[in-house]
Amino acid sequence: LAEERALEARAFFEGNTATQETPANLVLPREDDDPAVVGVAIVVDATCAYLGVAFLRELRRRGVATVSLFSEYLAATIEAAYGAPPPPELIAPRPGCERDWWAATLSAAEAREEELPLLAVLSESDAGIATAERLGDVLGARFRNEPSPRRRHKWLLHETLRDAGLASCPQRLCASAEDVTSFCAEVGFHKEVVVKPARGVASDGVRVCDTPAEAVAAFEQLRGTHRYAGGDNDRVLVQERLRGQEFAVDTISRDGEHRVCAVWRYDKRRLGADAPRVYFCSELVVQDDTDQVERAVVDALSATGHRNGPTHTEIMLSEDEKTAAIVEINARFHNQCFPPISAACLGATQLELAAAALLPGDDDDAWHDVIEVTERRRRSSTNTGGRIVHLVARRGGRVKAFDEERWRRLVELPTVVGADIYVDEPGEEVRRTVDVQTDAGWILLAGDKAAVDADYATILDEQDGLYELEEEEENGGSSETGAKRSE
Repeated sequence: LAEERALEARAFFEGNTATQETPANLVLPREDDDPAVVGVAIVVDATCAYLGVAFLRELRRRGVATVSLFSEYLAATIEAAYGAPPPPELIAPRPGCERDWWAATLSAAEAREEELPLLAVLSESDAGIATAERLGDVLGARFRNEPSPRRRHKWLLHETLRDAGLASCPQRLCASAEDVTSFCAEVGFHKEVVVKPARGVASDGVRVCDTPAEAVAAFEQLRGTHRYAGGDNDRVLVQERLRGQEFAVDTISRDGEHRVCAVWRYDKRRLGADAPRVYFCSELVVQDDTDQVERAVVDALSATGHRNGPTHTEIMLSEDEKTAAIVEINARFHNQCFPPISAACLGATQLELAAAALLPGDDDDAWHDVIEVTERRRRSSTNTGGRIVHLVARRGGRVKAFDEERWRRLVELPTVVGADIYVDEPGEEVRRTVDVQTDAGWILLAGDKAAVDADYATILDEQDGLYELEEEEENGGSSETGAKRSE
């Protein structure tokens, strides 16, 4: 824990040119929205139109002024990609500069702190969570979490759960091949293990291994590589593979009270040794009983000290349905285009509920509204369904032809509420799908559950015919070609 805190502290200085003399831009709600300005919220790494950017708009609609910043990690990533960093006013202040920076930001906006109390600091990205927690803690945000790597460092997370008497995953942080082999012997050579970075996102660097030799090879491939959110993978996490049905649970918390706003069931399938768990869809669960999964998530959030803001937690329900074990906790929004589905099927989105949860007020009317919406979800008996369908490219290569007519038929299916395809022009490169980062696109479905299920089946049948490639590689194509188009 101490090592991880020190690593995060060092990361705060990487690529950071912001000082107390570089105030941020504070944006007030529009006058035509006609709300009383009740405070201000800082949103870190708000880059996605349907997530962080939409959340900024929702905050201002509710009378909350906003400040948008890049975390140190994302600012350094932008500089590496484009040759220049973002303007200093868009970069989070360094440790030690936070209070002067905030005073300068309020002064530049001709505002006083008592008029614009800081309500919360939240992050769209995983890399920005540590920055958001630091700013919220130092600046005394009304709704904040104590800075802690326990929720984002996967080894620390499972040690914390085990110490709290909750279901956890057998694991070891391995610094050598001998450590890996020893752990495989400890859990049993007949069991699969998962080799992964202790900090990571979107299945990046994750390998499912059948044998100790495969686990050692995966360890050697990962060791020493650059780690997401800063630092290197000098030690690699090896865990016993959890088996069962995987879910994702989206929550909103306020002062330690946790409310579940959506539950999603994953459909992941094996497409090869390098693609053991490819996302095919995330299905919104409306009718099924998910109490066991929801209770396990709430217990884990309390055990790890999460008190305020959104989370997206992945959890595995064992095959015998006796144990629900956390896979990972992400103290941010669900990182997919879920709002159209949530709005259609549940009547509210995690973004809307998160904005309502941080509104101040002695009577807490807004939080009571959040409770009512989440309770209504639990009582729902409607036959609605929703799916985030991940488009899968089974082969990679240069596109010879894109079947526009087939794509048109798919996006005009009865329950489609949104869609995007990343590559649709001849000559472009499409990547073979091996994880969520190499999806070919997505289609959103919402409506009558039977109709949604039928449309999902149609997409599965039709998606393989979207691309004709110039060279169909016998090995299934490269997973390294091309890049996702900006969303």
